[in-house]
Amino acid sequence: MDTRKDYYVCSVCPHCFRSKWVLKRNLEMSLEEVLSTSWEFECPVHGPLRKKPLQVSSKKVFSEALRTDSS
Repeated sequence: MDTRKDYYVCSVCPHCFRSKWVLKRNLEMSLEEVLSTSWEFECPVHGPLRKKPLQVSSKKVFSEALRTDSS
């Protein structure tokens, strides 16, 4: 049985509070594990960052354009 899932991860820059949703594909993790993991994301002002997400969802719950990430 395949336990891989796709998750939408919302990360927030700690400096300017810009948020970004990224689709993480084929993860072998629970929702709780995704939420407690630090992920890399890029703030357009402050560059690459690594933080735990503010929100995680297995469904699309927003209308912002997505960047797909398969890592």
